[in-house]
Amino acid sequence: MSSRTRHRVVSSAVGMFLRRLYRAVRSSLQIRMVLLATVSALLIGVVFMTASLYSVRTSLLNQVLRQAQADFAAELTRAQGGLDSADITGDEGSYQKLVVNMAANVQNEGAPNMVGVFIWPDDSTARRFVPVSTAPGDSDLITPEIRNAVVSNGSHSYSQMINTADKGQYPVPGIVMGSMLRPATTGGIEFYAIYSFADQQRSVLSVQMALLAVSVVTSVVMGIIVFLALHSVIRPVTKVAGAAKGLAQGESDVRVTEDRTDELGTLQRSFNVMADSINEKIGQLEEAEAYQRRFVSDVSHELRTPVTTIRMATDLLFKTRDDLDPSKRRTVELLDKQVSRFASMLEDLLEISRYEAGQTSLNPDLCDACDLVRNVVQQVAQIARTKGVPVKALLPDHKVMITVDASRCTSILRNLVNNAIDFAEDGPVQLRLAVSEHAVVFSVRDWGTGIAPEDLTHIFERFWRADPSRSRLTGGTGLGLSIALDNTDLMHGLLQVRSQVGQGTWFLLTLPRDVSEQLDQGSAPVRFQPGHGLDVEGFFEEAAS
Repeated sequence: MSSRTRHRVVSSAVGMFLRRLYRAVRSSLQIRMVLLATVSALLIGVVFMTASLYSVRTSLLNQVLRQAQADFAAELTRAQGGLDSADITGDEGSYQKLVVNMAANVQNEGAPNMVGVFIWPDDSTARRFVPVSTAPGDSDLITPEIRNAVVSNGSHSYSQMINTADKGQYPVPGIVMGSMLRPATTGGIEFYAIYSFADQQRSVLSVQMALLAVSVVTSVVMGIIVFLALHSVIRPVTKVAGAAKGLAQGESDVRVTEDRTDELGTLQRSFNVMADSINEKIGQLEEAEAYQRRFVSDVSHELRTPVTTIRMATDLLFKTRDDLDPSKRRTVELLDKQVSRFASMLEDLLEISRYEAGQTSLNPDLCDACDLVRNVVQQVAQIARTKGVPVKALLPDHKVMITVDASRCTSILRNLVNNAIDFAEDGPVQLRLAVSEHAVVFSVRDWGTGIAPEDLTHIFERFWRADPSRSRLTGGTGLGLSIALDNTDLMHGLLQVRSQVGQGTWFLLTLPRDVSEQLDQGSAPVRFQPGHGLDVEGFFEEAAS
């Protein structure tokens, strides 16, 4: 594996880990709080560690500086005393030996952190000698600045902070101190000593590592404490949330265990009280709905016999209407229409009652879909002529055999066409067919007024009408589309609608070719395109010429 490939793999793994961590942090309150507490404790620890290290380092530095200054002053006095008591009138070899011994004595008797002694002749020295150093490799640490200061005013001691190298060759702080020795007869001698603060540096590093370890351990412990504390809070809340989700999904018997006496216990008890109240309300609503269904069913059945009698009497009057004067004939015609409308409404109510009671059943039979459409066109022909709306059925010249409940399918199509006629505004109503191996689609399209988007969501609701003030020839009650949807569901089908104001309405009734099977929507030969427009994708059967 090449380095570039390895880099991509590592980058991908790191990116995936960060994405998962981000999702976990966003989705879990407990993880967020633990992470926040851990990071906060770590930041506080870092701030405390920085302040503590600064205080410790400053204290140690001041202490070691005082020790170095005191030691240098003592060694300077000792060296000056040695020069004053020594006989320096001998040859240069004796003088050189004196300087070497002086440097060795200072190095041996000085502080343990003294790493080098340097004795150099001044330009004004009458007797020259070879510069002496106990640490020749560190001579470059004595800068020209401190030498100039020492030579310019030899009566004082001078110091300069430096960085030395410890045994591991890592830089450590130190100090150079210098002054002038004044022999009685030979001018000035430059005297320098280098002190290393390596031991103090190691002490500071030890304190730093200890504080860092304490900060990390404190952060981890804080995270664990917060995790345990939140767990005791999150766990009962999670149980309540799960119970609420189950309640929302219809599990009416779900409850939470009341095992707390604090605020969370109040939440548990409140949830259980709420669930009991909801169950009670649901029971009351179900009971009221059952009474309503029973009332509608009973009234519908009780009215069926008198309506049949009225229908028979009306038919008898209608047959003899030509023998009546014009005003009575008009009354009989109106009576006939209203009785027909009332009978149709009664049949719709009975159908809804049977559907809600679960007493509906399918009577599937093999039939020609084209014949179903032609029958519907014939049934609505009189209404269409009265309204002045042309109804066109564009059907193939071959049979399209399907196994459906012909009565229910005809009822659905008739209702869709009647609605299209009412809202066509003198425009045409078009019926078409599309068929595939497993599905058939009936299309009912008009180019009338259309339905507003806010009304379109209600058209399958019972007793709802898009425009109650509109004059309608079909005597709509607001039950037709609801019954059509129920019949579609009963045949495992799908009833869809698209509409736009001023452009008309389009219904697609999709049924399996055999209603004993479930509908695979992917097998539909025609479907609406995504969006809200009046556009479809797929192909209708070619119409007969």
